[in-house]
Amino acid sequence: MGVIPSIVFVLMMAKLSGLPSDVTHTLVSGTLIGMGASTLLQAWGGRWGSGLLLIHCADPIMIGLGAAAVRWGGAGALVELTVLSSLTAVCIGPLLPSLRSWFPPCVVGTVVFMVGVSLLPDAVRHAWGADINMRLTGDDTALSLIMLSTIVVVSVWGNRRLKLYAVGISLLTGLIAAAFWGKIGDVHQLNQVQWIASPRLLIPNFSLPPALVGAIILTSILNQLDNLGGAVMVDKMTNANWRRADLRVVTGTMRANGIGDICGALFGALPTLQSSQNIAITSISQASSRYIGLAVGSSLILMAFLPKVSALIMMIPAALQGTLSLYASVFLMTSGIEMISSRALDEKSIFTVGLSIAGGTAVMTLPGIHQNLPENLQFIAESGFVTAGTLVLLLNALFRIGVQQSAELSLPNSETPLALQVQEFLERSGSVWGARRDVLARAIEAANEGIELLAASGSRKPIAIRATFDEFNLDIDILHTGNRLPVRVEPPTAWSGNSASFAIETIDVEATILEAGARLLSHLSDRVSSSAGTAGGEPARLTLHLSH
Repeated sequence: MGVIPSIVFVLMMAKLSGLPSDVTHTLVSGTLIGMGASTLLQAWGGRWGSGLLLIHCADPIMIGLGAAAVRWGGAGALVELTVLSSLTAVCIGPLLPSLRSWFPPCVVGTVVFMVGVSLLPDAVRHAWGADINMRLTGDDTALSLIMLSTIVVVSVWGNRRLKLYAVGISLLTGLIAAAFWGKIGDVHQLNQVQWIASPRLLIPNFSLPPALVGAIILTSILNQLDNLGGAVMVDKMTNANWRRADLRVVTGTMRANGIGDICGALFGALPTLQSSQNIAITSISQASSRYIGLAVGSSLILMAFLPKVSALIMMIPAALQGTLSLYASVFLMTSGIEMISSRALDEKSIFTVGLSIAGGTAVMTLPGIHQNLPENLQFIAESGFVTAGTLVLLLNALFRIGVQQSAELSLPNSETPLALQVQEFLERSGSVWGARRDVLARAIEAANEGIELLAASGSRKPIAIRATFDEFNLDIDILHTGNRLPVRVEPPTAWSGNSASFAIETIDVEATILEAGARLLSHLSDRVSSSAGTAGGEPARLTLHLSH
């Protein structure tokens, strides 16, 4: 349901670029080919895709970049844009796990937020029919408000299934209202359009400036992070024995996306990404057969060779196109805020996000500020999105210098209650590392439970806590006096997921209390282990592992 409405993003990009209708028709057909080929390869699997039901749609993040590329090098520049995005997708698959730490949520969220902000002015202008003097058109404003109200009503008060179709329902409502007001256009012109025809190829133009090329590659990497999440989600839904992300599925997902987009590149296709709306529909309906993907992909490619379909899509009024772009803008801005706030933020993260958004917003509100820069750098300060993306990457890399991925606290080191010391230590360290808030909360609770467990054993006393972090793991070592705390690992219980539960191997009278604490600790952590002290003086430790 979210596939066809996403074609409106292509129309919006063409309108922003001032492209004629025949070229717009080619872009729509090319994007249908890219969407269909990517979906088909995903479902086909093997060496070409993931073997999962992953339906692709036009990428709204690329609207601004596509318009900028056309302004720079004409319609042929879209070929370079999509080829660059495709090659990035194919090459980045095997490297994505190791690059993930360079793209924390504060970086991704800032870029996504600024993409939404950059779409907002043109979206509002087209949705409300504003002229050069910012006078609004009554019919366009009414159509936009009807469509936007429908999205809000269905999304807020609709049931779970109905919410998934909010965009499609609102577009249908807007089209009915537009037909009533005579805003659809001359339907009789469809008679002049052929039923079957091959899309026209575009002459490539490979002349984009380095700054725009960098922005395209950056955006493609961010898209692949999104594709990674979608692929893992669907793989987990369809694989009863799922334990962790399958590298073959991840690589196949990127490869299918890249090759599929290349198939549409010569027709000026806008790059695609997985439709999160259709992933949600798959989750609710439990209809996850890859044969559905084969059917949907084939249908999309077939539609590209039916000019009447493209002509019908192009007849959607500008007010409705602008409203869908307005919806995409709002969705991207709130998604960006959610990503940024999902991690604990310290002063470095605050400056990284704040300065990047300030720089991008300044460029958008002060047109012409780029004219004093060298010619090769002018594009960086011409686009708010590119400015913010460049700044957030540079600042993130700068602030990573000197950041230790491990920290240690002696216990006790003050008169402050021990539990509060541990909480402040982990919150401070987690903010520096950008750890997820939910994982950090579990870590604090698990660490305090582990300290209480050691203290309850009688012969052991915690002397230090050490935390080690990477983008995938958070490990907490509680160093203590005395012998190793014996643990026995048992198979995971049905309700504890991957968390292994264990019991204390002891026959002391405190065994029941200790075992209860141990079981609670095992459910707060994903893995619990212990080790004895070494001859070199290293004390015994209780290790708590949390997947990140």
